[in-house]
Amino acid sequence: MTFWSSVFVWDAVNYLAPCVGILIAFAAFNVEAFVGEGRTGDVLLLLLLYGWAVLPFMYVLSFVFVVPSSGLVWLTMFNILSGKTSDSFFRYCCVLVDTGVRCKG
Repeated sequence: MTFWSSVFVWDAVNYLAPCVGILIAFAAFNVEAFVGEGRTGDVLLLLLLYGWAVLPFMYVLSFVFVVPSSGLVWLTMFNILSGKTSDSFFRYCCVLVDTGVRCKG
C-alpha cells in the first residue's frame, strides 16, 4: 500500500505542472471560454478530477500486461491516440454542422 500511495502522490505532483502550465497559457492568451468570468477554478478542478480518475485507472490496467512498465507505455499510447481520434471526430462533426451538411439516415 505504501508503494502505490507514494507512486500516486509522485504522479499527482508531476501532473500538477502541466495543469498549471495549461492555466497559465489560457490566461496569457486570454481564452475567454476557460478563464473568463472566474472559470479558472472550474477548469483547474476539471483537470484535477481528470487526473484523479485516470491515474488509478492506468495503474489497474497496467497489470493486464506481463510487464507492467511496458503496459503503461501501451496505455499511454492508447490514451494519446484515442484522444486525438476523439478530437478529430469532434472537429469533423463541427465542420459538417458549420457547412450545413445533413446526414442521411
